[in-house]
Amino acid sequence: MSLKIKTSSPFNVTYTYLQIAKLVGTLVLILLSYSNVQAQEVFEVKFTAGFTPYRGALVVYDGGYGKMRVRYYRDGRTRMVEQSMKVEKTSYGMKLNGYNPVYPGTSTAHPSYNADNFYISIHENGNYSIVSVDDDGTAAAKTTIRLIKGKYTTENFLDDFNWTLNSKTSYRNIYFKNACGSDVKLALRYRYNDKDWTTKSWYHIDGNEKTYLSSNGIKLSTKNSIVYVYAYTPYNTHKWSGDDSRYIDGKLYKMRKYEMEIDADGDYYIDLNCNSQ
Repeated sequence: MSLKIKTSSPFNVTYTYLQIAKLVGTLVLILLSYSNVQAQEVFEVKFTAGFTPYRGALVVYDGGYGKMRVRYYRDGRTRMVEQSMKVEKTSYGMKLNGYNPVYPGTSTAHPSYNADNFYISIHENGNYSIVSVDDDGTAAAKTTIRLIKGKYTTENFLDDFNWTLNSKTSYRNIYFKNACGSDVKLALRYRYNDKDWTTKSWYHIDGNEKTYLSSNGIKLSTKNSIVYVYAYTPYNTHKWSGDDSRYIDGKLYKMRKYEMEIDADGDYYIDLNCNSQ
């Protein structure tokens, strides 16, 4: 007997109940409790698309963000790609969403690799189903995932992917991308340690400039993806504000809550453009 699974991609995929039963347990528990995952939990993910088997190292950080490096064989040699991952809740169930595939350890986009996505759905009878799908709509015939335990085992596993993780810190530098043609002035409130917040102002960032934010020559860094932003262009033609009132230089400003994402270099980034205020 087979089951036809509908995902947010425009196609249906047929799987046997036996295949689904083997996949459901571990991944459902992992993703449904992702908010409790500690920084840098490591998983092995195996899947097959077409005739090609893929083997991945998935690292999940606090907040449901992560990275995955994938090894596969093509055109006579073993290849590897790295992609960012994010856990999302969709109308079709839980989704581990892959995006921005790059060459490992770089910010250079991979020219041909389609990002991988993993979907979990719950049916009217309470049963779960799972399927992995890449961005071009190709469904994998089989998917498995397991937690890698133990420092020695984890280090050896990641070594196979030319990957070393710093388990002592999860601080990330804050990177700003000004997608406006106009200059932007920016005030930023962020959490600089485990409990304290501070506000830095005013950063003057040229139009279309990309830069790390720093203070006294030291890059701003945080463990927390949540920041508060107040920004504007000359003559206030564009302004980014919100509902969180804070005093900056003796004047009250309403700052916007902003959830930063992680780029291919492992930095948090803020991306403002003049089409969204």
